[in-house]
Amino acid sequence: FEVQIANFEPIELVNECSPPPPPPPTVSLTASPIAGSYPTLVTLEWTVTNSPTSCTAGGDWYGGKSVLGGSEVIGYPSVGLHDYTITCSNAGGTANASASTDISMPPWPTVILSTSPNPVAYNAATTLNWSSDNTSECVATEGPGFYTGLDSPTSGTDASSALTSVTTFTVFCSGPQGSVSDTQVVNVQPYCTSSAPASASVSIAAGTQYVYAYGVVNATSVTFSTWGDVNGQNDLVSYAGTNLGGGTWRATVNLNSHSPGSPEYG
Repeated sequence: FEVQIANFEPIELVNECSPPPPPPPTVSLTASPIAGSYPTLVTLEWTVTNSPTSCTAGGDWYGGKSVLGGSEVIGYPSVGLHDYTITCSNAGGTANASASTDISMPPWPTVILSTSPNPVAYNAATTLNWSSDNTSECVATEGPGFYTGLDSPTSGTDASSALTSVTTFTVFCSGPQGSVSDTQVVNVQPYCTSSAPASASVSIAAGTQYVYAYGVVNATSVTFSTWGDVNGQNDLVSYAGTNLGGGTWRATVNLNSHSPGSPEYG
């Protein structure tokens, strides 16, 4: 038994197998802070694995991003919800990641100005206290001697100048959401320098006698009181003064209501 093969030619084997694709990339994205009030800087940070060949931003940021990972600061996003995405790819596939941050309207500024004492004695000072919220600076804008300081602090204490009349004090504060002010009016207690009768001694027992008060300021009325002897009852008798101008007030005393020769009662 014999087998014959005719026209035999050798066959060359060629290896046509390709290397396997790389593993697909992974990517993660974080936003910090995830919530804040305007104005706030937002930092985005992304990390990658498996050597992506491209990374592209989407949503509320854009452009090509480093395939090695990295971070980027987003300057003062507007009020509202902001979504950020990133897509990274290589020959093995594509990966996506997202993050968001919520920017809210900042709260309104507030300020409270208080004074103590109020009213003050004539030619005395008052202490001013101010405190504020959601502000960046406060400045005294009205009132003698009222000064908040070089750094315009948002709270503090100061003393006014000596006051001789009704005085208005105002503090003005500003913050991210706007500005606000508060005002206090400080009253000054009535004051007079001296009071005296029309003459050093009174020898008459009937009729009227003038009594004066001098240097009166910040007064809408002046009352003169002295002891009286009416129907056998010793008691204080009050006389309303008349404003003569220039700080001088005068009362007319009815001597018939007083005991003559008795300094204690008349």
